[in-house]
Amino acid sequence: MTALADNSYIALPFSEWPHDEQNAWLSAKAKGNVFDGQGPAAAWSPHTQDKIELTVGRFLKWLLVGRGIAHPRVPSNLDQPTLQSYLAFLQPRVSPVSAHMYINDLRRYCQVARPEADRSVLNTLARNLQWRATPSRNKRAKIVDLNALVDLGRDFQDIGRTLIDTHPVRGAILVRDGFAISLLALRPLRIRAFGSLQIGHHLEQIGGQWHILIPPELSKTKQHWEGPFPNVLRADLEYYLEVARPKLLTYQSRKPWVKRRAKARTELWVGRGGQALPYKELGAAIARHTQRHFGVRIGPHMFRDCAATYLAIYSGKDVGIIKSVLGHSTMRTAEQYYNQANQSDAVGKLDEAISAISANLTRKKGRARR
Repeated sequence: MTALADNSYIALPFSEWPHDEQNAWLSAKAKGNVFDGQGPAAAWSPHTQDKIELTVGRFLKWLLVGRGIAHPRVPSNLDQPTLQSYLAFLQPRVSPVSAHMYINDLRRYCQVARPEADRSVLNTLARNLQWRATPSRNKRAKIVDLNALVDLGRDFQDIGRTLIDTHPVRGAILVRDGFAISLLALRPLRIRAFGSLQIGHHLEQIGGQWHILIPPELSKTKQHWEGPFPNVLRADLEYYLEVARPKLLTYQSRKPWVKRRAKARTELWVGRGGQALPYKELGAAIARHTQRHFGVRIGPHMFRDCAATYLAIYSGKDVGIIKSVLGHSTMRTAEQYYNQANQSDAVGKLDEAISAISANLTRKKGRARR
């Protein structure tokens, strides 16, 4: 029975959903037109739609495998005993925050795809879990100074530069990962946007100055984000674009799973074999390097906390810029840090707050930059 329970955590693919459940979800996502109208989930981003679909697939798989229901359907399994059993299945496997997210996503699905279903128990459960959902990990142990993150990235780049002539791929990957760490420390974007940067689209040179532009479709808050590229990393960017990235683009990998990926074109982050590097793999590489260096895993999202903490300590009354630097839509997410501020000014303030980094870097020996 334990094996069944563990197996039921894997989501049921959409192609294996019951036909009426498939039709309900397709109708909810339907674009429609001015005459027919559109589904209530049509305006959701593809990322949100995929997340909801994964949540429902996980619930259906649990019903199928964990509960032994041959033809699982969402509306007929929203009673209190079933939901309590599902919650009991989730709790030892995921954090309280994730458990709330799964239940809430199931509620959102029913709201748009199964409006006829009785959602009273589901609504109550989602509301109660929200109050109890607290992060299960201690973030304080993972807060490091931005100078340390930038230095770590530059150290990796230096090692990569020494290897790039004799071991081009290994050296180029170290340069790439080091550059990503330094850039993410100074521009703490969400990893999906950061890992999706494209040259000429999201990373543009305007009037001799590089700029980062994040369109609404890559933003969690569906808002445009724009800021100058950090000048202190300009030489690093140019070396990566002119030397390291071309090494990765021209390398022919023998690994079959690499060959199946699309060849990188304008994507900033390139993987082994010239393929576009998925943002999750970039994030995993960043977390792996920080784990080895600091002894704790500092994932891409923690870079945002590090930036907020850095400014809270060193920026004094200008701590309010964090909302704009991190691209939050409201004050509620990080009201302990900030007040509203203009985005462009906010990014400039971040550069001022970390200006000491530039001086610190130039004092290091062996910094031969192209």
